[in-house]
Amino acid sequence: IGDDHIGAFGDFGFDDRFPELLRRLRRDGHPTVVTLHTVHTASSIDFGCARRTAHHPPPGFDVERYQRHICEWADRVVVHQERTIRQVLLRQGATASKVVTIPHGTLVARTRCRTETRATLEIGAGSELLVALGYFEPAKNLLNLLEAVAALRSHRRDIRLLVGGYIRQQVPETLEYMTACRQYIDQHGLADCVTVLPRA
Repeated sequence: IGDDHIGAFGDFGFDDRFPELLRRLRRDGHPTVVTLHTVHTASSIDFGCARRTAHHPPPGFDVERYQRHICEWADRVVVHQERTIRQVLLRQGATASKVVTIPHGTLVARTRCRTETRATLEIGAGSELLVALGYFEPAKNLLNLLEAVAALRSHRRDIRLLVGGYIRQQVPETLEYMTACRQYIDQHGLADCVTVLPRA
């Protein structure tokens, strides 16, 4: 059973139907494997990550409880990253032996050393570098990240942000969001510390 992005929410809504399905399948002796593409915390669920679905979390929705129940009733839960996803589930109470990591991504033919990469991007060796790769769309929260960089600059003038990706869905909402991000960069004087790559 795949949970693409937050597909379980999109397919079943913000209630216990999906965990209940897993519970009944176990009761009837059917093994289940669930892939969680995205794992949320109580903080991240309110940051707009559900915008691509028709469903939005109701007030007080406990996403960590929801994910614990999925982990409780599924025989195995597959995630794609160890530190940023699997470890979050374990902190939320998932059983370690049930949650397995199958990495996904793109093979890189040649990896540059940090010094060479920074020189290519004209980023000084002493600068604090943040990197955000992914689609340009509201669900990726780029505007939130830009706001954080603007706040950090009052403490660290040498901070740099490298943003790479592309617009996957050429729809008004996404195009307007990208325009709003570019305007935010200009209006807050971030052009010297934010590099937006058109494709990554």
